[in-house]
Amino acid sequence: MKEILFRLARVHAPIRLVNCAGVLDRLPLYMPGWPAVEVQTGELGFAGNGETPAATLVHNGEMFRISSPRREGARFHKTEVNAVCDLISALAYARIHSNEDLLSLHAGAVRINGQLALFPGVAKAGKSTLSAVLSQYGAEVFTDDVLPLVVQPGAPIFGLATGIAPRLRLPLPDNIDVAFREFLAASGGPENSQYKYLPSQWIAPQGETAPVGAIILLERIDNTQEPTLEPASRGDVLRVLLKQNFSREGDSGMTLAALHGLASTRPCYRLRYYAPQDAARLLMDHFNALPAPDMATYPKGGPALQGVPAEPAEPIKIEENQTYGHASHCAEFELEGTFFLASSDRQRILHIDEGARRIWHLLRQPASPNEAIEILTAAFPDADAAQIRADTREIFTRFSERGVIAPVGNSG
Repeated sequence: MKEILFRLARVHAPIRLVNCAGVLDRLPLYMPGWPAVEVQTGELGFAGNGETPAATLVHNGEMFRISSPRREGARFHKTEVNAVCDLISALAYARIHSNEDLLSLHAGAVRINGQLALFPGVAKAGKSTLSAVLSQYGAEVFTDDVLPLVVQPGAPIFGLATGIAPRLRLPLPDNIDVAFREFLAASGGPENSQYKYLPSQWIAPQGETAPVGAIILLERIDNTQEPTLEPASRGDVLRVLLKQNFSREGDSGMTLAALHGLASTRPCYRLRYYAPQDAARLLMDHFNALPAPDMATYPKGGPALQGVPAEPAEPIKIEENQTYGHASHCAEFELEGTFFLASSDRQRILHIDEGARRIWHLLRQPASPNEAIEILTAAFPDADAAQIRADTREIFTRFSERGVIAPVGNSG
């Protein structure tokens, strides 16, 4: 068996292939904008220079086995397409952990007229298909799955092209027109019964950057309606962006600040559509009519919290007569009536509704759950007292689990 080592830009560790020379030859079909550079060949028995591979893919003649340091156990696949799909997923995480300035979102993104249309990855909203159809109209695909954002203190935040071809689920939905089916068939991309890769000429090279022109929430509608592009709540957009962030080991204060900056300054839309080609034409017309991005007003990266992050704390059991206050160095953000907290250890972000916000404000002056219940019951005499008690205790517990409150003094 033969092993091959290769490197990819912005991934520090090499990737190891065993008995997979054909896979390396076909990688440009999966990753047309992210070229692989072979660095070593040799017989089985990886030594290298002491580096642990970012991922290892082994073919035994029947099955593919993939493993990586950030996963427990190996995974097995019958086809090359599924194996490379899994490899690309492992490399996405390796790239995050190789670059401290990257914040990664589950999202699609295409460049139109010099700026990105960003589609957060809401389930079954069609971001991959829409990204691929947009490439048929000349938009450059930055990603159809994971968008790294380059976040550096004091510098504008940019999206980073992954160089990976869009991956479409098969069979294609009935609402895909003949022109796109022909475009897809002519691409020559790898496919199996589940997936088809589209190595279009419109894949942006890995490492290219572009500003986010707009954030677009995708929503499917029935085929009796025309597609619409309407303003979306910025608070809703920020909540979706935070949910789609998977840079979990990063500074939550920095993450919240960066995504708050994008959601508060970039145009936010909700695109309702049935046929991807109709939505693509609507977006191309919209973005091609926009002026060039004004980088002077573009959000910049920077930490949201001051000082050294606290050590991660274990959740505390809430006692009804114990006094609690805000944990040190927490950060609070508001956007169009939607509120968020970042924990003092900078590892967790919490979206809070109006009821939780009332209690959070009460705790500016430390109070016990029983004191909070007494205050809220007096303030809302027409509300169900039993419900106030249950909700208050639940909110205190949630605050504890997210590390945003801490005991003050001794219990009574």
